Amino acid sequence: MAHVRTQIRQAVRAALIAGGTSAGPRVYLGRLRPFEVDELPAITIQRGDEQSEAATIGGPIEELDRDYALRITLHVLAADESYEEEIDELAAQVETIIARDAFNAGGAQFIYPTGTTPSESDEGEYIVARDTIEFKARYVTSQLDPTQTR
Repeated sequence: MAHVRTQIRQAVRAALIAGGTSAGPRVYLGRLRPFEVDELPAITIQRGDEQSEAATIGGPIEELDRDYALRITLHVLAADESYEEEIDELAAQVETIIARDAFNAGGAQFIYPTGTTPSESDEGEYIVARDTIEFKARYVTSQLDPTQTR
């Protein structure tokens, strides 16, 4: 069985595809290569940092409380000034779907947005605007088994 982090990413991807964002089925796990114009808008889901701490103090460590940073990047074509509205609309769709359908995806106790970082990149013949929304996902596992939540 996969690590809970993987299960969370896969469940969020499935929710975003089923939820019907303007990116449609173009929701990718860990995609690194640039998008072509006809592949936009799109969403990528990347792994982020994780902090863990013992759920109990003073005895054997049986459970770990884990806070996982899940990064969801929205990619849109910046053909004119309307790209900001387009990316904000896509962000609203993503945040709504996660709050409604994926708040406990993959065994997470909760998932919520903690911040957004905008960026743009020149892909040669076109410019891609991006918003990376960082979500916090909290989950608990056994120290001996990071593939199942408790």
